[in-house]
Amino acid sequence: MEQAYFPIFIDLTDKRVVVIGGGVIATRRVQTLCSFGCNIEVIAPEVSDEIKKLAEEKKIVWYARAYQENDVVGATIVVTATNQRMINHQVGLECAKLAIPVSVADSKEESTFYFPGIAKVDSVVVGVTASGTNHHLAKKVTDKIKSVLKSMV
Repeated sequence: MEQAYFPIFIDLTDKRVVVIGGGVIATRRVQTLCSFGCNIEVIAPEVSDEIKKLAEEKKIVWYARAYQENDVVGATIVVTATNQRMINHQVGLECAKLAIPVSVADSKEESTFYFPGIAKVDSVVVGVTASGTNHHLAKKVTDKIKSVLKSMV
């Protein structure tokens, strides 16, 4: 049986959150994090139109360059979601060395936390994970919970 993970909810208000990468997964992570009041920094040479728009609206900060060592120093949490295995690995190693919680999108083993599916309505927040084993099931459950929460408000 797969190890189940204990959910922890933390206050990210005004905390520095670093996202390495600007593609589809990074975009979804940034969009989710935007509703939690954190100071999001995206580091990627190229990003999606959605991330560009958030940067233009001053909702996030985008550094249009590749990840460099020490980029994560001082972060509360880090998400690395590039399409380059070596960069994700390097970010994971640096975060481990600095004891910064990190979600490594392409490596369950290198992650110290899973980025959950989020169902949020007002102050009610539900996090869903299949413990890194079945992303499709976690998304399906998250979508169902979202619809239930919306029907209750």
